Amino acid sequence: MAKNIEDYKVNGCDCESVPFNESANEDGKEECQTKAPIKEYRSFLHEILHNDATRFKTLLSVCAASGFCILGWTKGQFGPAFLDILLICSTSLEEGSLFMTSYFIGRVMGSILGGAIYSRLNRYLILVVAMTTNSLMFAVIPWCTVYEMMIAAHVLHGISGGVMSVSLISIAASIWGTSARGRVYMNIFYAAYAIFGFLSPIVTSPFLIPTTTDVTIYNASLNVSNEMFDDVNGNGSYIQSVPKLNATHTESPESRLYIAFSISAGFAFLVTIPFVVLFFKSPQQSENKVRIDELRFIGDLPILIKILQFVNVGIFSAVFVAMNYSFSGFLTVFCVQHL
Repeated sequence: MAKNIEDYKVNGCDCESVPFNESANEDGKEECQTKAPIKEYRSFLHEILHNDATRFKTLLSVCAASGFCILGWTKGQFGPAFLDILLICSTSLEEGSLFMTSYFIGRVMGSILGGAIYSRLNRYLILVVAMTTNSLMFAVIPWCTVYEMMIAAHVLHGISGGVMSVSLISIAASIWGTSARGRVYMNIFYAAYAIFGFLSPIVTSPFLIPTTTDVTIYNASLNVSNEMFDDVNGNGSYIQSVPKLNATHTESPESRLYIAFSISAGFAFLVTIPFVVLFFKSPQQSENKVRIDELRFIGDLPILIKILQFVNVGIFSAVFVAMNYSFSGFLTVFCVQHL
């Protein structure tokens, strides 16, 4: 007897299924069997080796984390090197505090600039320019003996750091999205920042100026002989005076901060090279796709909710950054001077 398609539908659903065999169950009804698709599990390493998209995301993740390490390195180096910078410019702590202030003002300006141009220009080009400027400022700062030049260098250093921060965090958030891999990667991303912030003072400390010491060079004795002769009797007497001279010399060794900052400049420039390659290798179509994915990542929320989120994140970030950089900068100076 011919059967129509209604006879092959699964009980309780509208999907169609072709049975492997027709057999009666205990109730005498025909049993419909469906075959579920089998998903093959593939490890992350297997995807890296055989999937071009996963391989590119992994390489981009490493590059973004490496660039973010530079910001952690800068943060860790800024506090210990601050006293040397004061000595290079021959300025006081009160006047030199403007160096830190100018750097943080530059970070604010750079963050605003980075947010304004990130969606309008190639993101790799933005990072290449910002990271190159950042590495140049590392090399220039130890040689700025003029007060105004040091302030200008710190402003440019801060602007480049602000652009880097906005661009790198945006790239890191868009690589893996809101997936489980994305959450794990963001933890690794900030862990790398913290690790290099810890290593930076260790590398910088051998090149810092030691505290000023008074060194006693010698205890010298000066022998002076005065001869007096009696022309008549031919008798002579010798008068010897031995005054003592204690000399104390205060040594002020020259700064070797340029060595530590040269290491930082070289490290920052090496991290810039992969982004130069990405800029020339990435087609414009992939950049447009990234922008579309980023819009989907933000979501379609009402404008009022977006404004509230923006204000909330802004207040939280302002408090966090103020506490974060105050402790890393001024607390280090206090410990060096008073402990």
